[in-house]
Amino acid sequence: MSEAVSAVIRPDFVSMLEIGGCWLRASPEEPAVIPVIGGELVFTVWRTECARGFSPMPALCRAVIKNGVLAESSAPAVDWGGVIELMPRTALIETERPVRQVLDSARFRMGERTARAELVLDGGVRLELLRDGAAPLSFGLGSGNRGSLRVIDFGFARCLAAHIFRDGGEGLAIVSPEGALVLNAEGERADVVDGVPTRIESLGTKRGHELRTRWETLGGVFVPKEDPPGFYTHEPFPLEGEAEKAAALFEETALGRDVSELMTGSLAEAAGEGGLRDYAGEFSRVLLFPLEEPPGAVTVGLVRKEEGAVTRPDRFRVSFSGGLADDVAEL
Repeated sequence: MSEAVSAVIRPDFVSMLEIGGCWLRASPEEPAVIPVIGGELVFTVWRTECARGFSPMPALCRAVIKNGVLAESSAPAVDWGGVIELMPRTALIETERPVRQVLDSARFRMGERTARAELVLDGGVRLELLRDGAAPLSFGLGSGNRGSLRVIDFGFARCLAAHIFRDGGEGLAIVSPEGALVLNAEGERADVVDGVPTRIESLGTKRGHELRTRWETLGGVFVPKEDPPGFYTHEPFPLEGEAEKAAALFEETALGRDVSELMTGSLAEAAGEGGLRDYAGEFSRVLLFPLEEPPGAVTVGLVRKEEGAVTRPDRFRVSFSGGLADDVAEL
């Protein structure tokens, strides 16, 4: 008889799932949980909300379970051992052709000519440079919904900077007087700050650590300089509950931070000089077990390598006493 597992289905947006003729609601915050007894799990995901001019496109997902192990998945997935977490990505189709819209315009000196620069929204964001007596230039800058243009003196040249706002982040594109796209960056934030092109990227930690990249000018070119992970746009987020504390314990260990404030004295002493890093080893991501657990213990998954759609983390149990981590054990 095939071994039964629990499937946690967590789509990227609020969706309806069609599984064997039955309908279930699921969202990133409230996933659907169903039992699966070996074989195949096939379901369709329908996103329930979308912007005007778009319609949801059903996503067909398939997972194959053999002897309690997730062997295949068409969606990104995590195999926790007895529990599989499926994270299907929903899709939209365009139903109305967007109306061309000029978001901003500016005059920009290019050699002997002055160009009219336009930041255009027409299905995506484009920067167009129109010059008398010369062929127009056009740069595709990805998605977006609004933006602005500025001419900025970077010392070696006066360049045109396009600042773009898009869902979930920003973009920054810089064009030289020669008509070359010399910088194209995107992140949670991307703009010229105090005369320096700057990008802020979230590292996705529970504390909200950020990575800052600034482009300095050297010999007439932009050279990126990456600052250490930190908090550049906000204060550290407070940790709420044992699950967030357990995740932060490993996240901050990976960043080389002191995590003694999250441990009891006995655990800090047992960890020794090498701390949790010597015990846990190297890892790239920290995951939390997708099902509710009894108070006092949290299961954490450490991802050591990414291979295909299915992630198989190494599992650790973090036990708590008085709100602090009191023990860490590999499962």
